[in-house]
Amino acid sequence: MKSHNKEVKITSLVKFYTLLLLGEKQQHGYEIIKEISGKIGKKVSAGETYPFLKSLVEQGYVRILKSGKRDKKVYGLTQEGRKFLKILLNRFGDLIDIAIEPRLTKCAHCGCNVYKGGYKKIIGKRKLMFCCSYCAGNFSK
Repeated sequence: MKSHNKEVKITSLVKFYTLLLLGEKQQHGYEIIKEISGKIGKKVSAGETYPFLKSLVEQGYVRILKSGKRDKKVYGLTQEGRKFLKILLNRFGDLIDIAIEPRLTKCAHCGCNVYKGGYKKIIGKRKLMFCCSYCAGNFSK
């Protein structure tokens, strides 16, 4: 296993997407650049992508495989890389939770969280939120 002499910092969408794409499948650097460019709507440079891939290899998160007639480098996540990606996704999920939580309401019947939509019904003098018409119809006063 390689020594982890410095922590990998995810400081851009390019780095984040690089890890996500490698989590899906092994890819050539050019494929990664092309796909990320399409996703974020701007040209991604090789100078931004390849140094990051190199740092991932140095940290033991990515391995290089050779393929094809010209022995192009194919990058793929290692087991450690998959663990790193899982931690990253959990952190990202926590950020999303923080951003969405103020916009959630609870169904007055079943207690599930409702982000958008839902079903509003006035019962008595109270305006209540429900996740669906079923919960609204089965609400006990």
